[in-house]
Amino acid sequence: MAIDNLKIWNAVAQPPEDALKKITGGRLNGMTDIKPQWRYQVMTEQFGMCGVGWKFTIDKLEAYDASDGQVIAFANISLYVMGKENWSDAIPGTGGSMLVAKEKESLHSSDEAYKMAITDALSVAMKMLGVGANVYLGHSESEYSPDHTSKPSQAATSPVKPQSGTDMPNKEHWCYIHDTEFFMKGKMKGFAHPIGDTGQWCNEKNVKKEQEDIPTAFDNLESEVPMAGESDKAGAVVESIEELSNPAQRKKIFATSNAMGYTDDDVKDLMTKMFKTEHTHDLTKKQANELIEAIARGDGLK
Repeated sequence: MAIDNLKIWNAVAQPPEDALKKITGGRLNGMTDIKPQWRYQVMTEQFGMCGVGWKFTIDKLEAYDASDGQVIAFANISLYVMGKENWSDAIPGTGGSMLVAKEKESLHSSDEAYKMAITDALSVAMKMLGVGANVYLGHSESEYSPDHTSKPSQAATSPVKPQSGTDMPNKEHWCYIHDTEFFMKGKMKGFAHPIGDTGQWCNEKNVKKEQEDIPTAFDNLESEVPMAGESDKAGAVVESIEELSNPAQRKKIFATSNAMGYTDDDVKDLMTKMFKTEHTHDLTKKQANELIEAIARGDGLK
């Protein structure tokens, strides 16, 4: 009789709806997380109670200095499950959390950083056994994820052909934060896309809400740009304008700063420091890209 290598995987792949939680606020707003206690429950269901049917060792705890006085805590663990007679080989996992984080006013330390890093490391190791796999594959049924009945062979990040011709992703469904297209299929209630292999999702409705108040660039461009022949400097003016940041870049500046927790004043201060201006429409394309990269790094965040 053939061994069913996916028996345990399939049994633990789909978290129930109450094990999924929507992250609201901060730079992870709109994404999906799996409650750690559900992972421990399904491990116990499949292998027995912790310490008897499954166990883990904490192999290393360490902290690394990061930018602006911040400190990151890391944990390395080894996960083991009991076979018929013996413990399995070690299933490694590495996780991290902020030990000292820079918030709006000052640095703040967390007394739960190592605990959170260990929890993160356990989730990484348990993924190797299939725990929560449907979420990471994009097959989980929730408001934030695709239908869990989707065939595993379909890539979660690939748009499906629309039945009505209306749900095919296009530039109207573009995520300026992650530079990818939103899509909608199965029982999804809105356009979204997975964020790499994190198991988390970015929802279009949250990103659109941040972008909708952005002014359109170059509203009065035609009246301001001289026509060729009207001035000897016309060519230089047109060339200069073409180098300015475009609406997509300014949208990405706005969306990225919101996702990272920047205030308007934070962004203005950073632009002033980097480019001697408080207005995004004064930036060149190159400067806009540099600003986006700086915001993504957290530069100047108070």
